[in-house]
Amino acid sequence: MCGIAGIISLQACAEPHLPRRLALMNRLQRHRGPDGEARDFVRDIFSSRGALDRGMVDNRKALAALDGEQPFGRKIWGLLCLEIWQQAFHDRAHEFRNLSKEVAA
Repeated sequence: MCGIAGIISLQACAEPHLPRRLALMNRLQRHRGPDGEARDFVRDIFSSRGALDRGMVDNRKALAALDGEQPFGRKIWGLLCLEIWQQAFHDRAHEFRNLSKEVAA
């Protein structure tokens, strides 16, 4: 199997072995848009306190646009990736600073 069909098949086989968050993002790509559990995942990401308090992006607008988003809309996908990055790194910056202090000591 080759091409996109092979990639989609491989992703589907790997999904049960991935962390839930990664599996849902994989499903978003494979099914070409947020629906069901994946839609709930996207809503949870955009409606978190950190996401709603960001000055750089108005995630309330992203939440409002979610219902009108075309399948696999690039706008929502881009904002989702940005918000997950913000949660993973920006929101935890203090942890990384403390870690670097511990390593230096």
